Amino acid sequence: MWIKVSTQLINKPEVFSIANSLAMTRAEVVGHLVSIWSWFDVNSESGELVGCCSMIDALTSAGFADAMQEVNWLICKDGVITLPNFSRHNGSTAKKRAQGQLRQKKFREKADDNAPSVTKPSLEKRREEEIRKENTPYSKVVELWNNFNNPKISRLTDKRRSLIKKLCKEFTLEQIEEVFKKVPTIPFLVGENERNWRADLEYTAKPDKFLKILEGGWDAKAVSTASSTSFNEWKV
Repeated sequence: MWIKVSTQLINKPEVFSIANSLAMTRAEVVGHLVSIWSWFDVNSESGELVGCCSMIDALTSAGFADAMQEVNWLICKDGVITLPNFSRHNGSTAKKRAQGQLRQKKFREKADDNAPSVTKPSLEKRREEEIRKENTPYSKVVELWNNFNNPKISRLTDKRRSLIKKLCKEFTLEQIEEVFKKVPTIPFLVGENERNWRADLEYTAKPDKFLKILEGGWDAKAVSTASSTSFNEWKV
């Protein structure tokens, strides 16, 4: 059997008060308190016992029950002795709670020991390894775009990587090169429109836009800029 006792019990104001009123050392007070709490733990599940204050004094020393009542750590009334907040420190409820907290602490410590260390460099390294394994020619596609078009690509973002990956699943490098070469030949896509807008990789790599350029859907308009410069007609 065991009970919970705070390591700071000896420094609590209530202990100082009991020690002063009974001319005891604080260590003696703590010893008596542990005796009382242990007695309650063995004989009570609720923190109440039938009896009187003299029983507490018999376990400890004369006047100890009164001193405990002065600091609200004991109640003697109508033939019943009560320990306030008994379940917080004594009884099966407190023990189960304490044991549960200990198990949780050990579980967290074990989980922390087994968890792999994930740092920013390791995440970047993992991403690079994943890119190499999937065999998507990101660099080649970027190179093809920069050879024929503006604005140039200086950084391979996640969005661009996703677009290129999808593009390479549906089309060959030869088809991608063909479309990238065509883009500068279509006036609207290189700024000759009412908003001076230019097509970038994100726009060109959209499946419907890419396929339209590949199949020559805009070739007739590419021959003459005078045929249409309506932004909405080209952009949508």
